[in-house]
Amino acid sequence: MMKLARLAWVRVRGLIHGRFLDAAVFVVSVVVAGLMILIRPLLWIRVARFGGFLSARIGHLAANPDVYLRSREAGVERGDTVDFFYVSPQGVANEQLLKMWRRSGLIRLMSTRFGESLTQVLGTVPGGGHHIFSTHPTGSSALLPGRKKYLFFNSEEIKRGEDFLRKMGIPVNAAIVCAHQRDSVYLKHHGQKDLNRHDHRDSSIMDYVPMMQELARQGHWVIRMGSEVAERLPDLGGQVIDYAGGWRSDFMDIFLLWKCKFFVGSNSGLSAVNIIWRKPVVLVNYIPFQARDIYAWPAGSIFVPKKLWSLKERRHLTVEEMAKLDVDVHYRGDFYGDRGLEVRNNSPQEILEAAMEMDERLAGRVDEDRTDSERQDKFWREFGDERLYGVYGMRISRRFLEENSS
Repeated sequence: MMKLARLAWVRVRGLIHGRFLDAAVFVVSVVVAGLMILIRPLLWIRVARFGGFLSARIGHLAANPDVYLRSREAGVERGDTVDFFYVSPQGVANEQLLKMWRRSGLIRLMSTRFGESLTQVLGTVPGGGHHIFSTHPTGSSALLPGRKKYLFFNSEEIKRGEDFLRKMGIPVNAAIVCAHQRDSVYLKHHGQKDLNRHDHRDSSIMDYVPMMQELARQGHWVIRMGSEVAERLPDLGGQVIDYAGGWRSDFMDIFLLWKCKFFVGSNSGLSAVNIIWRKPVVLVNYIPFQARDIYAWPAGSIFVPKKLWSLKERRHLTVEEMAKLDVDVHYRGDFYGDRGLEVRNNSPQEILEAAMEMDERLAGRVDEDRTDSERQDKFWREFGDERLYGVYGMRISRRFLEENSS
Protein backbone atom coordinates (compact mmCIF):
# COMPACT_ATOMS: atom_id res chain seq x y z
CA MET A 1 0.00 0.00 0.00
CA MET A 2 3.01 2.27 0.41
CA LYS A 3 3.38 2.29 -3.40
CA LEU A 4 -0.22 3.39 -3.74
CA ALA A 5 0.35 6.14 -1.18
CA ARG A 6 3.40 7.41 -3.07
CA LEU A 7 1.41 7.35 -6.32
CA ALA A 8 -1.41 9.29 -4.64
CA TRP A 9 1.08 11.89 -3.39
CA VAL A 10 2.35 12.40 -6.94
CA ARG A 11 -1.23 13.08 -8.06
CA VAL A 12 -1.82 15.46 -5.15
CA ARG A 13 1.23 17.45 -6.16
CA GLY A 14 -0.11 17.50 -9.70
CA LEU A 15 -3.43 18.81 -8.40
CA ILE A 16 -1.60 21.62 -6.62
CA HIS A 17 -0.04 22.57 -9.97
CA GLY A 18 -3.39 22.58 -11.74
CA ARG A 19 -3.41 19.11 -13.30
CA PHE A 20 -7.03 18.46 -12.31
CA LEU A 21 -7.75 15.89 -15.04
CA ASP A 22 -4.83 13.68 -13.95
CA ALA A 23 -6.11 13.75 -10.37
CA ALA A 24 -9.66 12.92 -11.46
CA VAL A 25 -8.49 10.01 -13.62
CA PHE A 26 -6.41 8.71 -10.71
CA VAL A 27 -9.43 8.75 -8.38
CA VAL A 28 -11.53 6.88 -10.96
CA SER A 29 -8.68 4.37 -11.41
CA VAL A 30 -8.52 3.70 -7.66
CA VAL A 31 -12.28 3.16 -7.53
CA VAL A 32 -12.26 0.84 -10.56
CA ALA A 33 -9.24 -1.13 -9.28
CA GLY A 34 -10.84 -1.49 -5.85
CA LEU A 35 -14.10 -2.76 -7.32
CA MET A 36 -12.21 -5.24 -9.50
CA ILE A 37 -10.40 -6.70 -6.51
CA LEU A 38 -13.60 -6.89 -4.43
CA ILE A 39 -15.69 -8.66 -7.07
CA ARG A 40 -12.87 -10.69 -8.57
CA PRO A 41 -14.66 -14.02 -7.89
CA LEU A 42 -16.98 -13.09 -10.77
CA LEU A 43 -15.64 -14.68 -13.97
CA TRP A 44 -15.98 -11.62 -16.18
CA ILE A 45 -13.81 -9.59 -13.81
CA ARG A 46 -11.32 -12.39 -13.21
CA VAL A 47 -10.36 -12.56 -16.90
CA ALA A 48 -9.99 -8.80 -17.49
CA ARG A 49 -6.39 -7.65 -18.09
CA PHE A 50 -4.75 -4.37 -19.05
CA GLY A 51 -1.48 -3.42 -20.73
CA GLY A 52 0.16 -0.72 -22.83
CA PHE A 53 1.76 -0.82 -26.28
CA LEU A 54 5.02 1.02 -26.91
CA SER A 55 3.47 3.02 -29.72
CA ALA A 56 6.06 5.80 -29.83
CA ARG A 57 8.41 3.52 -31.83
CA ILE A 58 7.17 2.11 -35.13
CA GLY A 59 8.81 -1.30 -34.65
CA HIS A 60 7.02 -1.84 -31.33
CA LEU A 61 3.72 -0.52 -32.70
CA ALA A 62 3.89 -3.11 -35.49
CA ALA A 63 5.46 -6.12 -33.79
CA ASN A 64 4.13 -6.08 -30.24
CA PRO A 65 0.40 -6.41 -31.06
CA ASP A 66 1.25 -8.95 -33.76
CA VAL A 67 3.32 -11.15 -31.47
CA TYR A 68 0.66 -10.86 -28.77
CA LEU A 69 -2.02 -12.12 -31.18
CA ARG A 70 0.20 -14.90 -32.50
CA SER A 71 1.01 -15.98 -28.93
CA ARG A 72 -2.70 -16.33 -28.22
CA GLU A 73 -3.22 -18.21 -31.46
CA ALA A 74 -0.36 -20.58 -30.66
CA GLY A 75 -1.67 -21.20 -27.14
CA VAL A 76 1.40 -19.69 -25.47
CA GLU A 77 -0.52 -16.67 -24.20
CA ARG A 78 -3.82 -17.27 -22.39
CA GLY A 79 -6.74 -17.23 -24.79
CA ASP A 80 -9.54 -16.97 -22.22
CA THR A 81 -8.85 -13.40 -21.10
CA VAL A 82 -10.42 -10.12 -22.18
CA ASP A 83 -7.53 -7.73 -22.74
CA PHE A 84 -7.54 -3.95 -23.06
CA PHE A 85 -4.67 -1.81 -24.31
CA TYR A 86 -3.59 1.78 -24.26
CA VAL A 87 -0.97 3.45 -26.44
CA SER A 88 2.12 5.21 -25.11
CA PRO A 89 1.61 8.65 -23.60
CA GLN A 90 4.72 9.63 -25.60
CA GLY A 91 2.67 9.42 -28.81
CA VAL A 92 2.12 7.25 -31.87
CA ALA A 93 4.94 6.65 -34.33
CA ASN A 94 2.67 5.87 -37.28
CA GLU A 95 -1.01 6.82 -37.39
CA GLN A 96 -1.77 4.46 -40.30
CA LEU A 97 -0.60 1.46 -38.28
CA LEU A 98 -2.73 2.46 -35.31
CA LYS A 99 -5.73 2.96 -37.62
CA MET A 100 -5.26 -0.56 -39.01
CA TRP A 101 -4.99 -2.13 -35.56
CA ARG A 102 -8.20 -0.38 -34.53
CA ARG A 103 -9.93 -1.54 -37.71
CA SER A 104 -8.83 -5.16 -37.25
CA GLY A 105 -11.15 -5.56 -34.27
CA LEU A 106 -8.54 -7.81 -32.64
CA ILE A 107 -7.13 -5.18 -30.28
CA ARG A 108 -9.34 -3.41 -27.70
CA LEU A 109 -7.98 0.11 -27.24
CA MET A 110 -8.80 2.34 -24.31
CA SER A 111 -7.90 5.87 -23.22
CA THR A 112 -4.16 6.27 -22.73
CA ARG A 113 -4.56 8.47 -19.68
CA PHE A 114 -7.00 6.09 -17.95
CA GLY A 115 -5.19 2.90 -19.04
CA GLU A 116 -1.83 4.09 -17.75
CA SER A 117 -3.34 5.27 -14.46
CA LEU A 118 -5.31 2.05 -13.94
CA THR A 119 -2.31 -0.23 -14.53
CA GLN A 120 -0.21 1.89 -12.17
CA VAL A 121 -2.82 1.53 -9.46
CA LEU A 122 -3.34 -2.20 -10.08
CA GLY A 123 0.41 -2.67 -9.77
CA THR A 124 0.36 -1.29 -6.22
CA VAL A 125 -2.53 -3.21 -4.64
CA PRO A 126 -2.66 -6.88 -3.53
CA GLY A 127 -4.07 -9.05 -6.31
CA GLY A 128 -3.90 -6.25 -8.85
CA GLY A 129 -0.99 -7.78 -10.75
CA HIS A 130 -3.33 -10.54 -11.91
CA HIS A 131 -4.96 -7.97 -14.19
CA ILE A 132 -1.76 -6.65 -15.79
CA PHE A 133 0.22 -8.25 -18.61
CA SER A 134 3.23 -7.35 -20.72
CA THR A 135 2.89 -6.71 -24.44
CA HIS A 136 6.59 -7.09 -25.21
CA PRO A 137 7.55 -9.82 -27.72
CA THR A 138 8.70 -12.91 -25.82
CA GLY A 139 11.00 -14.73 -28.22
CA SER A 140 10.00 -17.61 -30.45
CA SER A 141 6.60 -18.27 -28.89
CA ALA A 142 4.62 -16.87 -31.80
CA LEU A 143 7.14 -16.58 -34.64
CA LEU A 144 5.95 -19.63 -36.53
CA PRO A 145 5.79 -19.63 -40.35
CA GLY A 146 2.43 -19.86 -42.06
CA ARG A 147 0.41 -17.84 -39.55
CA LYS A 148 -2.31 -15.55 -40.89
CA LYS A 149 -1.91 -11.82 -41.27
CA TYR A 150 -3.97 -9.63 -38.96
CA LEU A 151 -3.84 -6.32 -40.82
CA PHE A 152 -5.09 -5.42 -44.28
CA PHE A 153 -5.51 -2.52 -46.69
CA ASN A 154 -9.03 -1.89 -47.94
CA SER A 155 -9.80 -1.21 -51.61
CA GLU A 156 -9.85 2.56 -51.11
CA GLU A 157 -6.39 2.50 -49.49
CA ILE A 158 -4.98 0.26 -52.22
CA LYS A 159 -6.17 2.72 -54.85
CA ARG A 160 -4.69 5.59 -52.86
CA GLY A 161 -1.35 3.81 -52.61
CA GLU A 162 -1.25 2.87 -56.27
CA ASP A 163 -2.09 6.44 -57.27
CA PHE A 164 0.86 7.61 -55.20
CA LEU A 165 3.14 5.05 -56.86
CA ARG A 166 2.18 6.49 -60.24
CA LYS A 167 2.88 9.98 -58.90
CA MET A 168 6.41 8.82 -58.04
CA GLY A 169 6.71 7.35 -61.53
CA ILE A 170 6.56 3.71 -60.37
CA PRO A 171 4.42 1.22 -62.34
CA VAL A 172 1.76 -0.39 -60.14
CA ASN A 173 2.99 -3.91 -60.99
CA ALA A 174 6.69 -3.06 -60.50
CA ALA A 175 9.03 -5.28 -58.46
CA ILE A 176 9.84 -2.97 -55.54
CA VAL A 177 12.67 -3.36 -53.03
CA CYS A 178 12.65 -1.09 -49.97
CA ALA A 179 15.96 -0.14 -48.38
CA HIS A 180 16.73 1.64 -45.12
CA GLN A 181 19.82 2.27 -43.05
CA ARG A 182 19.86 3.50 -39.49
CA ASP A 183 21.54 6.74 -38.46
CA SER A 184 21.29 8.87 -35.33
CA VAL A 185 19.29 11.75 -36.79
CA TYR A 186 15.90 10.26 -35.91
CA LEU A 187 16.66 10.07 -32.18
CA LYS A 188 18.26 13.51 -32.23
CA HIS A 189 15.19 14.95 -33.92
CA HIS A 190 12.66 13.36 -31.59
CA GLY A 191 14.75 13.65 -28.46
CA GLN A 192 16.53 10.89 -26.56
CA LYS A 193 15.36 10.35 -23.01
CA ASP A 194 18.46 8.53 -21.75
CA LEU A 195 22.23 8.54 -22.18
CA ASN A 196 22.37 5.24 -24.07
CA ARG A 197 24.62 5.24 -27.11
CA HIS A 198 23.35 3.30 -30.10
CA ASP A 199 25.60 4.79 -32.77
CA HIS A 200 27.30 1.39 -33.13
CA ARG A 201 24.14 0.46 -35.07
CA ASP A 202 24.55 3.32 -37.57
CA SER A 203 25.87 3.08 -41.13
CA SER A 204 25.99 5.16 -44.31
CA ILE A 205 23.44 5.02 -47.11
CA MET A 206 26.37 5.29 -49.52
CA ASP A 207 27.28 1.68 -48.65
CA TYR A 208 23.93 0.66 -50.14
CA VAL A 209 24.52 2.34 -53.51
CA PRO A 210 26.09 -0.66 -55.36
CA MET A 211 23.21 -2.85 -54.20
CA MET A 212 20.63 -0.30 -55.33
CA GLN A 213 22.28 0.13 -58.73
CA GLU A 214 22.47 -3.62 -59.34
CA LEU A 215 18.84 -4.23 -58.35
CA ALA A 216 17.75 -1.36 -60.61
CA ARG A 217 19.84 -2.79 -63.46
CA GLN A 218 17.96 -6.05 -63.06
CA GLY A 219 14.61 -4.27 -63.39
CA HIS A 220 13.65 -3.57 -59.76
CA TRP A 221 12.51 -0.25 -58.40
CA VAL A 222 14.50 0.56 -55.25
CA ILE A 223 12.92 2.87 -52.65
CA ARG A 224 15.16 4.45 -50.03
CA MET A 225 12.98 4.63 -46.89
CA GLY A 226 13.32 6.82 -43.83
CA SER A 227 12.02 9.86 -42.02
CA GLU A 228 14.71 12.27 -40.83
CA VAL A 229 17.99 11.15 -42.41
CA ALA A 230 21.61 12.31 -42.19
CA GLU A 231 22.54 11.81 -45.85
CA ARG A 232 20.65 12.46 -49.04
CA LEU A 233 20.89 9.80 -51.72
CA PRO A 234 22.70 10.91 -54.92
CA ASP A 235 20.86 10.68 -58.23
CA LEU A 236 21.20 7.03 -59.22
CA GLY A 237 18.69 7.01 -62.07
CA GLY A 238 14.94 6.80 -62.44
CA GLN A 239 14.45 3.39 -60.79
CA VAL A 240 16.14 4.38 -57.53
CA ILE A 241 14.00 6.84 -55.57
CA ASP A 242 14.93 8.73 -52.42
CA TYR A 243 11.48 8.47 -50.85
CA ALA A 244 12.98 9.86 -47.62
CA GLY A 245 13.84 13.04 -49.50
CA GLY A 246 10.33 14.50 -49.49
CA TRP A 247 7.82 11.83 -50.53
CA ARG A 248 7.24 10.03 -47.24
CA SER A 249 4.07 9.82 -45.17
CA ASP A 250 2.77 7.50 -42.46
CA PHE A 251 0.42 5.88 -44.95
CA MET A 252 3.00 5.25 -47.68
CA ASP A 253 5.56 3.89 -45.18
CA ILE A 254 3.24 1.00 -44.44
CA PHE A 255 1.90 0.65 -47.99
CA LEU A 256 5.39 0.39 -49.51
CA LEU A 257 6.43 -2.27 -47.00
CA TRP A 258 3.26 -4.20 -47.86
CA LYS A 259 3.83 -3.77 -51.60
CA CYS A 260 7.56 -4.46 -51.82
CA LYS A 261 9.16 -7.73 -52.92
CA PHE A 262 11.57 -7.61 -49.99
CA PHE A 263 13.27 -5.20 -47.60
CA VAL A 264 16.97 -4.51 -46.99
CA GLY A 265 17.98 -2.71 -43.82
CA SER A 266 19.59 -2.76 -40.40
CA ASN A 267 17.87 -3.86 -37.19
CA SER A 268 15.77 -0.73 -36.75
CA GLY A 269 12.10 -0.18 -36.07
CA LEU A 270 11.20 0.20 -39.75
CA SER A 271 12.59 -3.22 -40.64
CA ALA A 272 10.54 -4.78 -37.80
CA VAL A 273 7.30 -3.66 -39.50
CA ASN A 274 7.79 -6.42 -42.08
CA ILE A 275 6.74 -9.04 -39.55
CA ILE A 276 3.10 -7.99 -39.94
CA TRP A 277 3.30 -8.84 -43.66
CA ARG A 278 5.16 -12.16 -43.07
CA LYS A 279 7.95 -11.14 -45.45
CA PRO A 280 11.55 -12.26 -44.91
CA VAL A 281 14.00 -9.39 -44.80
CA VAL A 282 17.70 -8.86 -45.44
CA LEU A 283 19.24 -7.58 -42.20
CA VAL A 284 22.64 -6.01 -42.80
CA ASN A 285 24.96 -4.29 -40.31
CA TYR A 286 23.16 -6.31 -37.66
CA ILE A 287 24.19 -5.60 -34.08
CA PRO A 288 23.93 -6.77 -31.32
CA PHE A 289 23.91 -10.33 -32.65
CA GLN A 290 22.03 -12.42 -30.07
CA ALA A 291 19.43 -15.20 -30.32
CA ARG A 292 16.77 -13.43 -28.25
CA ASP A 293 16.79 -10.55 -30.76
CA ILE A 294 16.84 -12.60 -33.95
CA TYR A 295 13.49 -14.16 -33.05
CA ALA A 296 11.95 -10.72 -33.57
CA TRP A 297 12.31 -10.95 -37.37
CA PRO A 298 10.25 -12.85 -39.94
CA ALA A 299 11.10 -16.48 -40.64
CA GLY A 300 13.39 -16.99 -43.63
CA SER A 301 15.31 -13.73 -43.16
CA ILE A 302 18.97 -13.33 -44.16
CA PHE A 303 21.48 -11.75 -41.76
CA VAL A 304 24.86 -10.10 -42.14
CA PRO A 305 26.20 -9.15 -38.70
CA LYS A 306 28.71 -6.43 -38.05
CA LYS A 307 32.08 -7.84 -37.03
CA LEU A 308 33.74 -7.05 -33.71
CA TRP A 309 37.50 -6.51 -33.62
CA SER A 310 39.39 -7.02 -30.35
CA LEU A 311 41.91 -4.16 -30.07
CA LYS A 312 43.88 -6.03 -27.43
CA GLU A 313 44.11 -9.39 -29.20
CA ARG A 314 44.18 -7.97 -32.75
CA ARG A 315 41.54 -10.37 -34.09
CA HIS A 316 37.84 -10.63 -34.81
CA LEU A 317 35.58 -12.19 -32.20
CA THR A 318 34.19 -15.59 -33.09
CA VAL A 319 30.48 -16.25 -33.54
CA GLU A 320 30.30 -17.88 -30.12
CA GLU A 321 32.08 -14.94 -28.46
CA MET A 322 29.73 -12.45 -30.11
CA ALA A 323 26.65 -14.42 -29.09
CA LYS A 324 27.80 -14.66 -25.47
CA LEU A 325 28.35 -10.92 -25.07
CA ASP A 326 25.79 -9.81 -22.50
CA VAL A 327 24.83 -6.64 -24.34
CA ASP A 328 22.90 -4.12 -22.28
CA VAL A 329 20.91 -1.92 -24.67
CA HIS A 330 20.40 0.54 -21.80
CA TYR A 331 24.12 0.83 -21.06
CA ARG A 332 24.99 4.47 -20.48
CA GLY A 333 28.09 4.83 -22.56
CA ASP A 334 29.95 3.08 -25.37
CA PHE A 335 29.24 -0.59 -24.63
CA TYR A 336 31.69 -2.01 -27.18
CA GLY A 337 34.37 0.66 -26.96
CA ASP A 338 34.49 0.35 -23.18
CA ARG A 339 35.29 -3.36 -23.66
CA GLY A 340 38.11 -2.77 -26.11
CA LEU A 341 36.04 -3.76 -29.15
CA GLU A 342 35.88 -1.98 -32.48
CA VAL A 343 32.63 -2.31 -34.44
CA ARG A 344 33.20 -2.88 -38.16
CA ASN A 345 30.46 -2.19 -40.68
CA ASN A 346 29.53 -4.45 -43.57
CA SER A 347 31.13 -3.55 -46.86
CA PRO A 348 29.06 -2.40 -49.87
CA GLN A 349 29.91 -5.73 -51.52
CA GLU A 350 28.59 -7.73 -48.55
CA ILE A 351 25.32 -5.76 -48.62
CA LEU A 352 25.01 -6.29 -52.37
CA GLU A 353 25.61 -10.05 -52.13
CA ALA A 354 23.07 -10.53 -49.33
CA ALA A 355 20.36 -8.69 -51.29
CA MET A 356 21.12 -10.67 -54.44
CA GLU A 357 20.84 -13.91 -52.47
CA MET A 358 17.39 -12.96 -51.18
CA ASP A 359 16.25 -12.05 -54.68
CA GLU A 360 17.47 -15.41 -55.98
CA ARG A 361 15.88 -17.34 -53.12
CA LEU A 362 12.50 -15.70 -53.65
CA ALA A 363 12.76 -16.58 -57.35
CA GLY A 364 13.73 -20.18 -56.52
CA ARG A 365 17.11 -19.88 -58.25
CA VAL A 366 19.38 -20.83 -55.32
CA ASP A 367 20.97 -24.27 -55.63
CA GLU A 368 22.25 -24.82 -52.09
CA ASP A 369 24.85 -27.58 -51.98
CA ARG A 370 25.99 -29.73 -49.09
CA THR A 371 28.87 -27.41 -48.21
CA ASP A 372 26.52 -24.44 -47.87
CA SER A 373 24.21 -26.40 -45.57
CA GLU A 374 27.10 -27.61 -43.45
CA ARG A 375 28.39 -24.06 -43.03
CA GLN A 376 24.96 -22.86 -41.93
CA ASP A 377 24.58 -25.79 -39.53
CA LYS A 378 27.96 -25.08 -37.98
CA PHE A 379 27.32 -21.36 -37.69
CA TRP A 380 23.97 -21.67 -35.90
CA ARG A 381 25.30 -24.46 -33.68
CA GLU A 382 28.16 -22.22 -32.51
CA PHE A 383 25.72 -19.33 -32.23
CA GLY A 384 23.80 -21.37 -29.71
CA ASP A 385 20.36 -21.85 -31.25
CA GLU A 386 20.06 -24.31 -34.15
CA ARG A 387 16.27 -23.83 -34.32
CA LEU A 388 16.75 -20.46 -35.95
CA TYR A 389 18.10 -22.20 -39.05
CA GLY A 390 16.46 -25.62 -38.82
CA VAL A 391 12.95 -24.48 -37.86
CA TYR A 392 12.64 -20.84 -38.86
CA GLY A 393 14.88 -20.86 -41.92
CA MET A 394 17.04 -17.94 -40.78
CA ARG A 395 20.32 -17.71 -42.70
CA ILE A 396 23.59 -15.91 -42.57
CA SER A 397 24.39 -14.53 -46.01
CA ARG A 398 25.81 -17.40 -48.03
CA ARG A 399 28.72 -15.40 -49.45
CA PHE A 400 29.48 -13.69 -46.13
CA LEU A 401 29.71 -17.05 -44.39
CA GLU A 402 31.93 -18.45 -47.11
CA GLU A 403 34.38 -15.54 -46.86
CA ASN A 404 34.36 -15.39 -43.04
CA SER A 405 34.31 -19.07 -42.15
CA SER A 406 37.06 -18.60 -39.56
